[in-house]
Amino acid sequence: MDTAKKLHIRINTLSQCLKRIEERLGLRFDSQEDMLKIQLACHLKNHLSSFKR
Repeated sequence: MDTAKKLHIRINTLSQCLKRIEERLGLRFDSQEDMLKIQLACHLKNHLSSFKR
């Protein structure tokens, strides 16, 4: 609920957006394994982008 308020959208809109993201990525935000994959991907992206500078 706090996230939806901060984004100035309704909770249903936020839920729908998160569901579409899950579908497109083929991951689930309530899965610890999938969350680890997302965190690792973000970490690697940030780490690899520092080499391009």
